[in-house]
Amino acid sequence: MILPYILAFLLLWPAMPALGQVREGYSAPRLDRWRILGPGGGGAQFYPAVSPHDSNLVLAACDMTGAYISKDGGNSWRMFNLGSPVKFFAFDPNDSKVIYAATQVLWRSADRGRTWSLVYPPPASVTRVTMPDDHASPIVETAEGPAGPVTALAVDPADSKKLYAAIGGAAIGGPGRCALYASSDWGGHWQRSADLAAGGRQIYVDSRSPLADRTLYVIGTNSVSIRKAGEWKQGPSPSGVGEFRDASAGFASDGRLIVYALAAKGRGSILPAKILVSRDGGTTWSQADDSLARLAGGKVPLPELDAVATSLSHPEVAYVSYEGLGAGPNGKRPFHGVAKTTDSGATWRLVWKEGETPAANVHD
Repeated sequence: MILPYILAFLLLWPAMPALGQVREGYSAPRLDRWRILGPGGGGAQFYPAVSPHDSNLVLAACDMTGAYISKDGGNSWRMFNLGSPVKFFAFDPNDSKVIYAATQVLWRSADRGRTWSLVYPPPASVTRVTMPDDHASPIVETAEGPAGPVTALAVDPADSKKLYAAIGGAAIGGPGRCALYASSDWGGHWQRSADLAAGGRQIYVDSRSPLADRTLYVIGTNSVSIRKAGEWKQGPSPSGVGEFRDASAGFASDGRLIVYALAAKGRGSILPAKILVSRDGGTTWSQADDSLARLAGGKVPLPELDAVATSLSHPEVAYVSYEGLGAGPNGKRPFHGVAKTTDSGATWRLVWKEGETPAANVHD
């Protein structure tokens, strides 16, 4: 049975050198020249941030560890890696070169995102870095235990060396605990300032308050904590709201902090989504979605509300993204897009409305 294979091999043997010569002279196209087309990395993009100093400086995070930066308004991108997915970016209001990025720890770039250094915990306090899970997610450890997570950050609007951070984790007292930390030396040293019973997802510094005793607003899980004249006050949560899905705030021309919050609509929840507004820094709340409900047909629940954003200095203008807006009879034709208010939530109009066909005013 083996004889036919031997005969075939002998018949092909004379042709083998020729095959070798063909291979030596063959030149395939080079596939080792690459150019960057845009963000990638195998995951979704989150937390886009645009520099208040330069609208061409844009950052975005990826859920697959990498983060991306563009310095030409999105025409080209560069990936950088801080070891874990970035949860938020923040810009120094006084120095256009300084950017912060929070993973489980806090990083800072002093050269517009070219290089990054550890800010919290202070590098000298780090004892080791472990990667215990199958994703090799790094855990930065200090003598007090694992560091972080850093959930919010604010830079003083008059002094870049003064930083305020909301920090949770084992060093604070365990999961679910959160405290406000302050640094007066650009993050070289941190001092625990106060416990944040409601958590801390965003921090706002009142630039009109005394530099030595700032008024701070900390938006938490479902309410606002306020420090004024050295005293802390916990604001109420809106009626029937267990958790904010998103929140954003800004200071009006008269100094009031206007806060927008979206009531979370969890999976299986029978509670409708809500847009909530506080015009006094979280002391009182009102529902501000009647106008949007009318756009939805008036008789159907509000669509899924995903994100809200306003300007730090012009909070009368705000944007809310929505999914599943019923804009036809009985809400049978769902749309997604963005609604805008220019009067602090009193009225809303759809500035992006897209369904089966692309919106005419939005382009990739």
